[in-house]
Amino acid sequence: MRFYCLFCIIIILFGHTAFAEQNLPDYVVNKEEAREYSYYKNYGIDDKKHQEYIDDYKVSQITATEISLSTGNITICTEGSFLTHNSAYARPSYIKIKEDAAGVLEKGSIYLTIDEGTLLKEMKCTTTSGDIIASAVGNSKTIKIDIEQQSTMPSEITITNLTILTNRMNENEWKERECILSVSVSNELDKNLFSEYSTENIILNARFWAQHNTLRQGCGGDYYIGGRLSFTAGKNYYMLNDTKFDMEGSSYIKDNTLMVPVYSLGEALFLDSIYSVRYNYSIPYGQNDFEHSHFLNWYDNNQSASILYRCNVLFQNQSNIAQTFYDYDEKDFTPKSIDDTIEMPTNVEIKYGVLYVPVRSAIDALTYNNTNFYWDEKTKTFYYNY
Repeated sequence: MRFYCLFCIIIILFGHTAFAEQNLPDYVVNKEEAREYSYYKNYGIDDKKHQEYIDDYKVSQITATEISLSTGNITICTEGSFLTHNSAYARPSYIKIKEDAAGVLEKGSIYLTIDEGTLLKEMKCTTTSGDIIASAVGNSKTIKIDIEQQSTMPSEITITNLTILTNRMNENEWKERECILSVSVSNELDKNLFSEYSTENIILNARFWAQHNTLRQGCGGDYYIGGRLSFTAGKNYYMLNDTKFDMEGSSYIKDNTLMVPVYSLGEALFLDSIYSVRYNYSIPYGQNDFEHSHFLNWYDNNQSASILYRCNVLFQNQSNIAQTFYDYDEKDFTPKSIDDTIEMPTNVEIKYGVLYVPVRSAIDALTYNNTNFYWDEKTKTFYYNY
């Protein structure tokens, strides 16, 4: 009994120690100690320990989970995505589901869920061994995998091209964000193959994507979303690939030109950007009590807004001139000088407290005269392929 009590005390103490280290990793050291050798010396980060920490963390994001069914066993393997700073999206490497015998996975659906972020629908489901036939699609926080044909030999499917939006979070502090990937066993889901085998969701990866907002680190150029952006007249949302994003205000046609909220246009463009993005922003147009973001800024004194993108552009209320600039004040992001001007077919304007811009001309200015546009007159929809 004494040994058992001592063992419990050790476990409790160890648990508290691990928790404390998670809140303040050991790569965060005294600023003076870090100054001589650390790239992050102003923040008190030991860069060598920090790299070791990241490497170990990435290893922990590779998992294998064996699950027993009445028909046999399956193993679900995953590799998560590690993000730094304020990356707009995560790209986990894969989800693999492997049978230990033929026909273990019956016809029906498997539902995997995430607790952080939003899944884009377009993903690939490939039969990497055997003859099972399956498909997969993302929707909000759920991946639905349909087993369309049972296997006649032990088989494996692999899901790739996973893209998860991190949903505009920005904490400029020592904080981790971790996403849990689970098998859902809810009976509310149609033809759920796992409903009869468990009463609780089965955790596959506790760090399916993880975001460490350590200062001065940006996301790399290999995080890139490509696809199609669309705005439709009369709708209060835009579409990025097959995923809907709500807007403050609805698009409308003015002088044969589609007008969209500048806030939403900037947001949509930056979802495909290779830049690191600050996603905790608030732009109450016409007010002073707002927080600046890196890419979208409102200037109350002259009722104008700027987007910092491939080309930096200033749009002013009641003006049809888009002004491009290179240098800006790093404190409030105001242009130091105007490099060029672009005439648009109609004026920028504020409606119901939201600043609207002509979408095609605005994208032209922001992307150096990109011409990859399409207008569907029947549906009144503007498409931009990037």
